[in-house]
Amino acid sequence: MNQNPPRPHSAFATRLHDRAIISITNTQNPTAPQLEGQKGEAPKTEGDNEAFDFLQGITSIEMADITDEHCGFGTLLAPQGKILFDFFIIKTLNGYWLDCDKDHGAALFKKLRLYKLRAKIDIADISDQMAVGVFVPQTEQDSDLHNPPRSYQDPRNQSLGFRLYANLPDLEEMIKSLPDTTLSNANVYYDYCIDLGIPALGHGFASEQVFLLDVNYDLLGGVSYQKGCFVGQEVTSRMKRKGQVRKRTLCATLSQPLETSADQNLSGQNIMSDDNLIGTILSHSKSHALALIRMDRYEDRDCCVTVQASPDQVSTDQASKEQSHSLTISSPAYFPSQQ
Repeated sequence: MNQNPPRPHSAFATRLHDRAIISITNTQNPTAPQLEGQKGEAPKTEGDNEAFDFLQGITSIEMADITDEHCGFGTLLAPQGKILFDFFIIKTLNGYWLDCDKDHGAALFKKLRLYKLRAKIDIADISDQMAVGVFVPQTEQDSDLHNPPRSYQDPRNQSLGFRLYANLPDLEEMIKSLPDTTLSNANVYYDYCIDLGIPALGHGFASEQVFLLDVNYDLLGGVSYQKGCFVGQEVTSRMKRKGQVRKRTLCATLSQPLETSADQNLSGQNIMSDDNLIGTILSHSKSHALALIRMDRYEDRDCCVTVQASPDQVSTDQASKEQSHSLTISSPAYFPSQQ
C-alpha cells in the first residue's frame, strides 16, 4: 500500500472556536488561572503535585513526558477501552490545562469531577478566559524559524505545526504578527488534518465509538504502553499484544471532488470492495477522506473501492447510484512501513 504524502501548502494560522480548556490545579498552592498563557512549572515535590498524580492515573499517556516546552496528546478511555475523550495536556504554573473538543467539554468536566474523589485538586472550565489557535508553517524546516511565543509543537505529528494558547486579544495579535502567514479558518485546518490522515474526536467519530488503535492514536503519541495502570489499560494492552490490528484509519482520495465539503455528507457511509463491506467514511473534505478500514477484509495494495450510502440513507436505486463515489485508499505518511 502506497503512502499518502501531505500536499504542499502555504503557512496559515487560525483560532479554533470549537475548543474548550479545563484547568486542573493543585489545591495546596492555589493560584489564579494563567491568563497570559505563559509556560510555567508545576510543583516539584510529590505531595504538592496531586494534579500530576491524578492525570497519571486516568489518562493514556505518560505525564512525565509533559514539560514546560512540550505538551502531550492523550485520551480518557472507558473501562472497555473505547475513547471517551481526547485532549492536549499543557503544563502550567500550578497544574495542567486540558485542551478538548468544545462539544465534549461539559461531559469531560463531569467525568473528571467524578474521578476526583479526595484528590486535593481544583477543576475549572476556563474556556471563557483562554483561546486556542494553530499555526502551520509552510514546511517542517520552517518550524524552528517561526516558533511563535507561548506555543507548543503539536505532539501528534510535526506537520501539524503549533498550538497557540492565550487570552483572546493576545491570541488575535499573535496570529496577526506571524510573518508570511495566511489568516485562515478552522475548516481549512481540519481539512488539512484529513489530508494528513489524522482523525480527532468530534471530527469523524463520537465518544465510545472507537478504540485507540482504530484511529491510529498509538502512532500519534496518544498512548504509553510503558506507564502503569490507567482506565482502559487492560483492553488497550491486550490489543497491542495480539500483534495484528483489526481496524485502521487510512487516507482516501475521491475520484471526483465534491463542489464543497458540505455538498454531500459522506460521513458514516459504507465503503465497498467487490460487494464486500470493508469500512466506513469517518470524515471528509472536498477531495479527501478518512476511512476506518477492516484490515482483514482489505488487501494490502492500492485499489479503487466505492463509498455508497447505506439503505436507510437513500430511497431509490437511482439515489444510491448518485451517492456512490470511487476512491483510492492509501496509508498516512506517518505509518511505519510494515503497517
